[in-house]
Amino acid sequence: MSTDFGDMLYPTARKPHQCEWCGDTIVAGEKHPQFVGKWDGEFQDWRMHAECYEAANRDDLSDG
Repeated sequence: MSTDFGDMLYPTARKPHQCEWCGDTIVAGEKHPQFVGKWDGEFQDWRMHAECYEAANRDDLSDG
């Protein structure tokens, strides 16, 4: 998998969002990772809890 282009942002939520990893709510006021860009030819805009993002990256590293 490769990023064609994109940015990792770390905004503070102004309204509730759904975490891409666990599906629970990212509450307003919570600082969280957000990816906006094109990945493997598909446009993506997703958000995760900081803890979920860290867990996802640990899983990626252990798969190799």
